[in-house]
Amino acid sequence: MMVSSNGDYAAINASKFIRRHGNNAATSVARLSSGIRINSGADDPAGIVTAGHLKGNASAADAAAQNAQNAAAWGKAADSAYGSALDILYRMREIATLQKDATADGSSNTALSAEMTALNNRLDDMSKAKFGSKDMWWSSASFTLGIKGSQTVTTNFGGGVSKLSSTTLSAIDTKITSIATAQGTAGATASALGYIADGLAADSAAMWDAYDEYTKANTASEMTKFVRNSVYEQSAQLILSQYNQNAYSVLNLLR
Repeated sequence: MMVSSNGDYAAINASKFIRRHGNNAATSVARLSSGIRINSGADDPAGIVTAGHLKGNASAADAAAQNAQNAAAWGKAADSAYGSALDILYRMREIATLQKDATADGSSNTALSAEMTALNNRLDDMSKAKFGSKDMWWSSASFTLGIKGSQTVTTNFGGGVSKLSSTTLSAIDTKITSIATAQGTAGATASALGYIADGLAADSAAMWDAYDEYTKANTASEMTKFVRNSVYEQSAQLILSQYNQNAYSVLNLLR
């Protein structure tokens, strides 16, 4: 075989292909290791933008679902607190009725009055209830439930629990009606928000599935590419090695 020492085009080409096949093999290794098709902007400059939008929407849907769950939990807590307040009011109404008994002695009325005062004070304590760091009886609260931050829902959990200024039967009955109505509002709000939270959770799952489908690596295809590029890289290395040996032989002839 004729050997020329003028020029090294074969070596340059072999080195170029070694780098190319090595880089391709490295890309396949990254995809096989991560399970993701797009690990950097170089993998798919346009695709990484789309993947970023999909991931951003999925993350926002997660946050929106969490907001809805928190709002529903608030409504459930208010519903339960209203129920406790009604139990207190029912007992207060019972006491107010017993106090109308002309046959009751003084000591009994004193005990009943003390209990009435204690129960009314309990209502006062409940008026200061918190949900986290927020006032439980905040008349309205807004929660962002849209994935782009533009969709909000304002919830109203009803009127708050408060101490009675008068413990007459009429005043207690009015308060019972007020609290029972508020409990219905809180319960309905909590139920509606629960359905919203479930829907947003389903949306989130669908968005994450879309992101995974778009970005996941094709394992079979990448394995094939990795093997092929590894073979090509080794072949190029072999050719470069052979070329270097031939060049070395020419140098020996010139000694």
